[in-house]
Amino acid sequence: MNSPGVYFIQLSEPLCTSRRAAHYYIGSAKNIDARLDHYRTSKKINRNSFMTEAKRRGIHWRLVYVIPTNTAEEARELEARLKRRKKSARKLMRGGVAL
Repeated sequence: MNSPGVYFIQLSEPLCTSRRAAHYYIGSAKNIDARLDHYRTSKKINRNSFMTEAKRRGIHWRLVYVIPTNTAEEARELEARLKRRKKSARKLMRGGVAL
């Protein structure tokens, strides 16, 4: 998917921190394919980022859902709304078509 959008990643095991245990990651990108390739190949994705920590701990992941958007700005706005309303995002993934 060489276009902007929001993507949902499922972890093979929860990424536990002192505050929560995360099973999913919600992100947005201008080019989803490039972002996922970056996650797969980079040793350090972003300083202290969620996906860097998952990789450091050896937690595997898979793409489960993509919501295409027209622009990268739309993708960022949708990502922010979904992160504010995580229950809605989980419902969307359960009701949506998994990739």
